[in-house]
Amino acid sequence: MPDLSQFQRELKRLPFIIELPEALRTRVPRLFEEVASGKVFADGETLYNRGSQDKSAGALLVTGSVEIDRGMGDPIIRRAPELFGEMMLLDENSRRMATLTALEESIVFEFTWDDLMEIAAKELTSDQMLDLKYGLVKYAGARFDDLDELRESEEES
Repeated sequence: MPDLSQFQRELKRLPFIIELPEALRTRVPRLFEEVASGKVFADGETLYNRGSQDKSAGALLVTGSVEIDRGMGDPIIRRAPELFGEMMLLDENSRRMATLTALEESIVFEFTWDDLMEIAAKELTSDQMLDLKYGLVKYAGARFDDLDELRESEEES
């Protein structure tokens, strides 16, 4: 498992974190640290299955890489650091949108969005909470846009 300093460094590199207001860029990784627990996935091991219900679960890929199979043609490869599960925040059925499979030994820190928001509500101001929620929705929305582009390109083929 990575030490806390490595965990913090990797989280600060997440595009979602980078786009937050400066006052939150250090605080939000600490919130994740408080609610997340690490797990090692072996090469070829499945992290999540598309279509499964997994209410409020999120994951941070800290080291390694995963294949994302949305069932729409060529899978997507993502390297650490990466955030997963944010699209479930926008899906009322809380279903996984993709199957994630480790492509090498990978360290993932899992958490629940409920735990994250609960601790954030205690430690952040109302304005900071709005910034955090907006950042997450924006990040998830960008992923939905990516999914729409994939669908359109598949339909054109």
